[in-house]
Amino acid sequence: MISKLTYQRSRDHASSRGAKTTVRLLRVLASHVLFSLFSETAKPSQYTEMDIDKDFYTKLIILILQFLDEENYKESLHLLEQESKIFFNVNYFGETIVNGEWEKAEEYLSSFTKLNDNRYSMKLFFEIRKQKYYEASVRNDQAEGVNVLSPDLKVFLDFQDENYEELADLIDIKNFRHEKILLHILVLNKIFMDNEHLSRNVNKESARAISWSDLKSLVEKNPTLQDKLIFPRLNQSGLLSIITLICPNPGKKTSIKEELIYLILQFLDEEKLKGTCHKLEQESKIFFNMNYFGEFVISGEWDKAVKYLSAFTMPDDNQHSAKIFFTLEKQKYLANLGRQDNFLYNYMDAASLRTNLCDVLKESVKSNPILQDKLKFPAMDKSRLLTILKKICCNDVSLQAGMKSSEKYGSRDNTYLADANSGVYGKSTEKLAEINDPSECQTLVLPDTSLTGGVTRLMYSCSGDFILALTKNATHKLWRWYCDDQHSSSKVLPCYVMSLLFPVLLANFHASTNVEPQLYQPSSGLIMTNEIGTQPENALSCFSLKDPYLFSASGGKISIFNLETFERLSTFGSPPPSTTYFTFLMQNIFAIGLDDSILIRCFDSKKTIAHLKGHQKRITCLAFSQNLNVLVSSGADAQLCVWSTNGWEKLASKFLLSKGEMIECPVVNHIEFHQDQIHLLAVHERNVHIYEAPTLNHSMQWVPQESDLPITYATYSCDGQSIFVSFKNGCIKVLVAATLYLRCRINVTAYIPPGLSSEVYPIVIAAHPFQPNHIALGLTDGRVHVLEPLESEGEWGMSPQLSPQPKDGEGLSTASCSAVL
Repeated sequence: MISKLTYQRSRDHASSRGAKTTVRLLRVLASHVLFSLFSETAKPSQYTEMDIDKDFYTKLIILILQFLDEENYKESLHLLEQESKIFFNVNYFGETIVNGEWEKAEEYLSSFTKLNDNRYSMKLFFEIRKQKYYEASVRNDQAEGVNVLSPDLKVFLDFQDENYEELADLIDIKNFRHEKILLHILVLNKIFMDNEHLSRNVNKESARAISWSDLKSLVEKNPTLQDKLIFPRLNQSGLLSIITLICPNPGKKTSIKEELIYLILQFLDEEKLKGTCHKLEQESKIFFNMNYFGEFVISGEWDKAVKYLSAFTMPDDNQHSAKIFFTLEKQKYLANLGRQDNFLYNYMDAASLRTNLCDVLKESVKSNPILQDKLKFPAMDKSRLLTILKKICCNDVSLQAGMKSSEKYGSRDNTYLADANSGVYGKSTEKLAEINDPSECQTLVLPDTSLTGGVTRLMYSCSGDFILALTKNATHKLWRWYCDDQHSSSKVLPCYVMSLLFPVLLANFHASTNVEPQLYQPSSGLIMTNEIGTQPENALSCFSLKDPYLFSASGGKISIFNLETFERLSTFGSPPPSTTYFTFLMQNIFAIGLDDSILIRCFDSKKTIAHLKGHQKRITCLAFSQNLNVLVSSGADAQLCVWSTNGWEKLASKFLLSKGEMIECPVVNHIEFHQDQIHLLAVHERNVHIYEAPTLNHSMQWVPQESDLPITYATYSCDGQSIFVSFKNGCIKVLVAATLYLRCRINVTAYIPPGLSSEVYPIVIAAHPFQPNHIALGLTDGRVHVLEPLESEGEWGMSPQLSPQPKDGEGLSTASCSAVL
């Protein structure tokens, strides 16, 4: 039953949303019909999580099979049937029999059952091989007959069953199973040519039809196959309909269908359904898998390399294609001659030659205009397609999935495959360079019932549907943007569920200054409050999200909270030493910064993996690069250290010195990786640095005007195009990340009303995970302000191409920053 659902209406579009809501409700009805498959086979409560996961896996395979069939990706379809073993396609199996494709028929059957599984399986294999041998005999193809008999038919002589008895009854030979191969051929010739049933099958088409009738009956009676023969009834284009409901118009670069194929390819690869994955790459032609192609080259499988390449381009398409095909055919010819191309690689063995050749061919592929746009696979979260399906079915969010972003945001080029670091860059037109008044931007003060301390930590959820703050008095506050204006209803789910479906679109619609979020409070009335250490004035606050849990500390033990109920589930890590920062690395590996060292712990086993020492003072921040597999730490000793996850050895370290002076070394209060996972932002009170990991080579430094100092915080925008820098005087400066040129200055008068204390300023900035111009500020008075540029502007200040050179006294400097190794 579909509950009544309503939408948060924009103040500017209230009059036009009625008709759109009706359309959305119609989408919901269609979606519910689509998912009748899932509700009819819901698992009972006593089933384990593993059972449920297997159930969703099965249903996702079914939806993918339907999509492949409708898109006429027949080879991928039948390979997935074989690799998943979920659906035995009787019609396809019958086609192979009627067409006399005996190897293909047996290969398909072998994916679901083995010869000795049961008597029906044995009979199926026997009948296929018997018919295969019969046709070889009719053609007088003795060589093929021998191949069929040994070992294909001879294996049945090892079983005392009806197949053996059939052979024994038809001929009068003692010790039949021990006769020589030649005698066996004569025996089977007698069986096929003298048997009354086979003698009438002079026409091979008629013989195949009769054979298929017998085989179909055996398939239907086979207990191993019985539960795999019926394909569930689904609405047309089931999986494609889900994605279309989520995002009717994803953007100009890719179609909905292409986005879905990318998701399917990721799923197939993760589930190790490799054959289907690579066949779909070829049939869909949207992704050229360079690694897969390279494997054939390195292993010298030239025919396979040519076949894969032929799915995307042909020799006469252009000179690049012709060159690649020529090279492959040449190597095939040389391999057949049993020699190498000594002219090119006179001193290399075959393996080295092919490895070097692979590198050459990869460059040719990259230069080919037909293949250039097919080489990069979009970044996406693990198991994304399966997660989408589980979230829709478990939470019944089909209505929300049908929502579109408000027209005011216009068309976006982002796709629902984009990860949390994706974003849209604005138009290249000149914008307001300095913002002084609230009318020159969009601002929103988040509702709050109590202001009991400055905001020390601020973070958006990965999906952008809520924002979490930690104050100096160790109390947490959570605001949520809801997808429905009935906030109190437990049936209305927060946006994080929909964000799994189409994060960019939903985040743009909900996390906005036009829609006020709700200060979330669970029905229990609990408040998430950390333990406070013995020296609260010197304690550093820190937290990290691991959905649906919050890990947080304010000088005392680390607390683990449930974000839905606010219940404290556990505490660990009694000081001293005090926890100063922590973050999750890969999987369940946890890095904890302490007074002068770092602990690497496994969250599941609760065991310490490594104890990293190298700082002289407390750890102020940690940043992890997934691409490089390195952890970077910053300390109050103004030092950066790079640690390899392979053995946890220290790879590099550097001390930051301000203007060549060692007096009162500046504290590095924040570090953060750019979305390229190489460039590292390092922030302290006097300037901003950019380093390159893992060597910590210094790339750039930005020195602000003396009158604005000190800096309180800085962070990248989600798209990596901008850096937001906050100051104690209350202003926010927006820099171009690639050059550190100033794009825009947002003065304190633009977001803080006049009359408030001059001591009110931002302590921390949180960048929205999908909207590159959307930021939240945590202030010293405990308030949280959300800022966006005007809709007419679209972005902050000038575009990077139009940003002016730095003013005197503010801007780039590399000579002023020294580094001591």
